[in-house]
Amino acid sequence: MKVLLFKFLTMPLIPFFLMILHLAKVKYRVKIALINVNRIGHLALNTEVVLRRAVIINDYKDKKNEDHVILVAPTLPYHNVSNEQLVKMFARHENVYQSWFFYRFIFVWYEFLLKTPFFFLTSHAMDSNEHELFNNVGTTMEFDSNEIKEGNNILNKIGVGNNKYVCIFQRDSNYLEIKENKSQEDRDCRDANINAMIPSIKHLINEGYYVIRVGAHAKDKVSFKHNMFIDYPFTKYVSDFNDVYIVANASFLVGSTSGICDVAVLFDIPRLVVNTIPFTHSTVGKNIMFIPKKLSKKGNIVPYFDKNVKALFNEFSCDRVREKGYEYINNTEDEVLEAVKDFIKYLSSNGILESEDLKNMDRYIANYLSNTSYHSVKVPLCPFWLRNNYKLYFST
Repeated sequence: MKVLLFKFLTMPLIPFFLMILHLAKVKYRVKIALINVNRIGHLALNTEVVLRRAVIINDYKDKKNEDHVILVAPTLPYHNVSNEQLVKMFARHENVYQSWFFYRFIFVWYEFLLKTPFFFLTSHAMDSNEHELFNNVGTTMEFDSNEIKEGNNILNKIGVGNNKYVCIFQRDSNYLEIKENKSQEDRDCRDANINAMIPSIKHLINEGYYVIRVGAHAKDKVSFKHNMFIDYPFTKYVSDFNDVYIVANASFLVGSTSGICDVAVLFDIPRLVVNTIPFTHSTVGKNIMFIPKKLSKKGNIVPYFDKNVKALFNEFSCDRVREKGYEYINNTEDEVLEAVKDFIKYLSSNGILESEDLKNMDRYIANYLSNTSYHSVKVPLCPFWLRNNYKLYFST
């Protein structure tokens, strides 16, 4: 009822608003979009894609033929914002305008306004263009001095201090069930058991890293205790600011495909993606590696090269995968551990693969990913994974 009333009251503003935009075309080609605030992954990466492109445009000497992009953010607090700290930091950017009224105004009229040449929807395609963008343009985000002081104080309180640390995460259904108050069955194939990461936690600690499990509203505690391991979701320090600051200052992050892990990409923090679905899907960004889930049918592992399986290369719906008779199989403890070892080696060698592993990866990209939207997204699989599962990708 409130939305309808607001829409009725603001209807007379629409022609004046569009007239101003038409007049502005003489000097600027204005493009406007709302920041998608409802889900942290979309908030982080959809917004960052636009702002990194804006960095390139703003560096041009001749901007006359380029779009002048304006993102509109809500004034805080605002309902359904997934992370207020990210909104606060994005609002500092010169291409972001923060206003409760204009955010609400555009929101209620968005469907109509998108039919005009002045408005667009933010998105995150994870294609070759975005891969190149995230590798060539640095993060637009920066903590101010007060935030750095506050963040370092939190690291001291949870026992990490100035020591190097790694963030880990494993998706479960609890967060979205609480946020959306409904079953998450169509997304549950993205979930996995956090305890499968215990051998990796031990290995990271042996390598001298503190380990912080991140995320909000986690379902279960990790069945492991150590003075260098912090099960952050079960501490009293959980907050939007701490969620972001902890990930943004990690040495790297190990986790599944989920919004909190996208914060690492936003801040150019190296990221190892485990339990990836769809099985060709990782993410774009600097210093990324991944291992996917395997697929089974009637209890048998099926190869990725099977034409019926390959047709699911970009399928995010768990229900549609099940309708085809397939089930995803979570990565094992050993697989996650080997992935972590590969990733540490990869980072220590400045992102250079050994010659034989590079040949395997080149064949995977050139042959298996050919004619897919990920063909030019050269995010490597972990070398051990491709060596051990080569026959799942190639029939000969």
